[in-house]
Amino acid sequence: MKKKSVIISWACSYVIILLIPVIAVFVNYICSIKVIKEENLQANELVLDNISSAIDRYLYQEMSVSASLIQSRNFVKIISGRKKDAQFYYDAAQLRSQIASLESDMTCMVYLKKLDYVICNTGANESAAFYNGMRNVFPQMAGYEEWFGMLEREYQNEFFISAILMNCKADEACLIYADSVREWMQYESFNIFIGLPVSTLEELTRSLSEGSRLLVKLDGKTVLALTNLGMEEASAEEEGATGSSEPIETERYMEISKTSSEVKNIEYCIIIPKDEFWKELQQIRNVLLISLAVTFVVGLFCVSAVLNRNFKPMASLVEKIGGNDGKKGNEYKLIEDAYFRLMGEKDIMYQRIISQKEQMQSSYLLSVLKGRAMETEEDIIPLQAGQKIALAGFLIPLSEEGQTRQDEVVRFVVDNIFTELMEGYTFYRTEDGPYFFYLFQIQTEGEEWKQSCLKAMEYLCAIVREKMEVSVYGAVSGIVDDPEKIRFLYQDIMQGFESGTMLLRDGVIDTEAGSATGAQGIVNSVMEYVKEHYQDTSLNISMIAEGIGKNPKYISRVFKEETQEGILDYVNRLRIRKAQVLIRSGQFTLEQVSEMVGYASVRTFRRAFQKETGKTPGALKQTKD
Repeated sequence: MKKKSVIISWACSYVIILLIPVIAVFVNYICSIKVIKEENLQANELVLDNISSAIDRYLYQEMSVSASLIQSRNFVKIISGRKKDAQFYYDAAQLRSQIASLESDMTCMVYLKKLDYVICNTGANESAAFYNGMRNVFPQMAGYEEWFGMLEREYQNEFFISAILMNCKADEACLIYADSVREWMQYESFNIFIGLPVSTLEELTRSLSEGSRLLVKLDGKTVLALTNLGMEEASAEEEGATGSSEPIETERYMEISKTSSEVKNIEYCIIIPKDEFWKELQQIRNVLLISLAVTFVVGLFCVSAVLNRNFKPMASLVEKIGGNDGKKGNEYKLIEDAYFRLMGEKDIMYQRIISQKEQMQSSYLLSVLKGRAMETEEDIIPLQAGQKIALAGFLIPLSEEGQTRQDEVVRFVVDNIFTELMEGYTFYRTEDGPYFFYLFQIQTEGEEWKQSCLKAMEYLCAIVREKMEVSVYGAVSGIVDDPEKIRFLYQDIMQGFESGTMLLRDGVIDTEAGSATGAQGIVNSVMEYVKEHYQDTSLNISMIAEGIGKNPKYISRVFKEETQEGILDYVNRLRIRKAQVLIRSGQFTLEQVSEMVGYASVRTFRRAFQKETGKTPGALKQTKD
């Protein structure tokens, strides 16, 4: 074996390695400006995404506060008023108290157009009187005509910034969400304004680098310039810079990153000072030059020593493994060939051992299931008393002409997918003709295992039926803690396959589904779900079944058998019982009661009430009065 077989290759490799930094310096020098631009752009895009997402959350919060306020009872009362009487002023005071109780930095204001009345968390009055009150607190406010024009104009879910419409603090602008509604539910037309102080947004820009600015645009116009120190006025240069969607280079700024908000007419961008860019570029260039010098100095001293040192152990190893028959060649190739021969023999032996073990486990498990376990010197499948054991099985019907290639593919798909879906559990498998069985040793809660197994079976049966047009059936047994009872689990599953009873959905059978305990549990789950959701007008059997994770037809049958009452009959009976309590309280109209107990209309409520109680709700209300 001659040394030149690998020494020449190593020497060439080291020379190439030493040349790499030289090439890299020139390439990096040319590309560094582009790289830094991209890195700065990506970093600022990430910062911008975080800031814009946070601001969007505030904007959505303003919209949410507006929506929740419109749906409140006090709001409905105040806008339904037709004149300014004692009841109107009382309702206005109640709405003002509700607005003032909002736990938020936001300010809310409602303007009733027909009555020329303003309500907010700081007061409630006619527009002129309200303006005079605000002018006393904030003398710097604009004139009444300008203020009233903003108050009365039409809005369509708009955002804008104003320092005169709503004053959270002295001399502070607000980001305002405004919406106009005409004849809302045949009541008063109104404008609603939700204001957020700009100081709240300033807290989000602390992460900006020094000199960078976040610009906020409304309808294409820059209205806010925020730095890491707070708010400042946007210059004409910045407003012009943001007119383009591409990164720009001006006398002061190197590049700009933009993003559009999920909220309409809002846009954000970050501009970066050119000085920051050149500072970072110079640092990286210096690092590259220093790295090149160190590489050359260290490489020249190490190449010779490394070549001589690395070859000696390799030559010794090649002599020990042998098998080269005196051939000359690359030592790496000889070692690789010897290694793969050894690993190939090892893999073949390992696969044989695993295959034999699986065959023994399959045969042993099948004999245990059929009640004729073989005696062995050691436990092929460790089964101990007190350990929770359960059985799952699949029935894969064969084709009429016997087992075909299609049948083999289906069996392979079922076994592999189910094994993958249940990989978090310990189990052993066997097969018997058209049946697959899986014996599970359960370490978790039994119900958790059963739900996981049923879900996996339902998914698998649906996939095979849809993709391969083959009906596959699955079954899940109960859970025992005695190995002697395994054969009973097997008998339960086989009886379930033969009779087809207790079929849930997607061809899956739960052998415990028909037990009294299981049925009562379903009844209890249905009742609890109805008690929590009876106010939902869309409540139906499908919704209940989805809520408790069961099949609609199955829970209907079980509920009827256990309670002698249909599910919808129980829902109506519960709703009417709740309605009687509300009517007797005398605090609500029949329309309110029908809505509170889940009826879509008063007419439906009256018909259901009379059917359940034998009298109308109006009669019960008169009796109460």
